[in-house]
Amino acid sequence: MKRSLIIALIIFFIVYLTGYFLMRHNYGEIWKKSNTLFVYIPNDKKYLYNIYRPLIYIDKFLLNSNFEIAQQHN
Repeated sequence: MKRSLIIALIIFFIVYLTGYFLMRHNYGEIWKKSNTLFVYIPNDKKYLYNIYRPLIYIDKFLLNSNFEIAQQHN
């Protein structure tokens, strides 16, 4: 019982991190002026911001990334 719970939590954590990095890769762009990463979460997918909010705060603190709920700039 305890072992299966630990395995389930590890699998959940791996899936959660993979989803976060895919979201960051799909909606991110690097600004050439400041060489920083900006992640634009689309207005119709605000749930991504809510799901990954803890990792977004860690990412902002460690890597100085910027996040915004808006459309990507062209």
